[in-house]
Amino acid sequence: MEHDLIDKELEKVQVRRRLPTPSRRRLIRERAGISQVAIARALNTTPASVCRWEAGTRNPGVTLLEPYLELLERLEVVPAK
Repeated sequence: MEHDLIDKELEKVQVRRRLPTPSRRRLIRERAGISQVAIARALNTTPASVCRWEAGTRNPGVTLLEPYLELLERLEVVPAK
């Protein structure tokens, strides 16, 4: 049981480490031609939250961290506009 908890915490740490820097997050989004509003809608959050993530004043919470990272990874392969 304790090993399961430790494994879950390690997974969270690994996901956090994969999250790009705030300025890189913004760059990825802008190069893909996507607005903060669109990101917010896709993740069922607010544009203000996305703005804070890109400014580096906050990071996504546990429930949005992985979906946000996956979305950024998908956007990163979109050709720059």
